[in-house]
Amino acid sequence: MQDLYALKKFQLAVMDLAMGTSLIQIKLAKAYVDHITHVDVDHISENLRAEFVELKKRLAAISFLSQDWNNVPIANIMTEDTAQTLAKQIVEMCFRISREYVE
Repeated sequence: MQDLYALKKFQLAVMDLAMGTSLIQIKLAKAYVDHITHVDVDHISENLRAEFVELKKRLAAISFLSQDWNNVPIANIMTEDTAQTLAKQIVEMCFRISREYVE
């Protein structure tokens, strides 16, 4: 089932956000690059697609893949508040996907 793939990827993203002692910006980058980028809109139920597309656009706009994380201060890439807001949205989307999958 398509929703199962999205659910698993979002669960893994949430685990990345929750584990370790790295800055939230680093955790968010890992969650996005390793998991969220692999979820296509077709993996999401129709009633969550608009929110998913908006979240993915906001994450993509940060350009995690093109950043030189070693030479740029993390706050120049993304503030802690922005990272926390996006991380919260990932957790909420994971919860909503899981509810859709169970129903």
